[in-house]
Amino acid sequence: MKARTRMALVAMFTCVALAPLGCTKQPVATPPAVARPEAGLPAAPAGPGNVIGRLLAASLAEVNLRPDQKSTIEGLRADLKARSQPVRDARKDIAMTLANGVAAGAIDRPKADAQIARLVQVVQASTSAVQDSVNKLHGALDPSQRKQLVETMRAKGQSWAGQAREQAQEGHGPMRERMKKFADELGLTREQRLAVRDKLREMRPDASIRERGDKMRSHMKVIGDAFESEQFDARALGVGENAVEVTQLGARRIVAIVDAVQSVLTAEQRTKLAAMIRARAESDVAD
Repeated sequence: MKARTRMALVAMFTCVALAPLGCTKQPVATPPAVARPEAGLPAAPAGPGNVIGRLLAASLAEVNLRPDQKSTIEGLRADLKARSQPVRDARKDIAMTLANGVAAGAIDRPKADAQIARLVQVVQASTSAVQDSVNKLHGALDPSQRKQLVETMRAKGQSWAGQAREQAQEGHGPMRERMKKFADELGLTREQRLAVRDKLREMRPDASIRERGDKMRSHMKVIGDAFESEQFDARALGVGENAVEVTQLGARRIVAIVDAVQSVLTAEQRTKLAAMIRARAESDVAD
């Protein structure tokens, strides 16, 4: 299979199979070779928050924390996970609607739209919890630790983004291998893979999506600079507020992608894909 076709499949299967409703197609750095590093960490509301959560966890692991600080951070993790349960439940509802629609050969778009609206509401409601946790994390670290954390997150973010770009350009890497395996498990023919590629090409993000990504990165830099200082207020800085818009855009895009892709599958393939989506959704809620 040609590299372009492979990369189109990678994009689709990343959203459909590996992270239902946690993928947004926003241009945010992603860890190219880390399977599930978010296990045991705060469940992010949706979209790039999942990536930021992984990045934060990997970076915190390199900060020399005292036992009392580790205990404090673990408490923050447990509290945020509990308070974000409605978000995970709402994501699961959408995933189950997608799975049922895939199995039936037609997705109930009005029902999915209503569930997306509900997801946006609970994400918005969870913003204050995220901000509280970030403020408490800031207070738990000393100045040198805050500086180290920000510098490590930025370095890892650049590294992850570089690896992802390199793998995309060369058409290889752990993600590509997993996606090829997934396509093989579904038994996609060459014609189906090409059809998927063509459908996804029609759904490429426009310039406005890229502009939002640029604004997000600029905002994250402002937050990082402020986090290093003694005076920091996550609420005043609007930490997590862009998650509402990103969640809505990302969820709508994923529904459209799944609907387009299922149309090229056979009944047997749709049954397999539906089962994979359900299994992943159950796993996300349990984490």
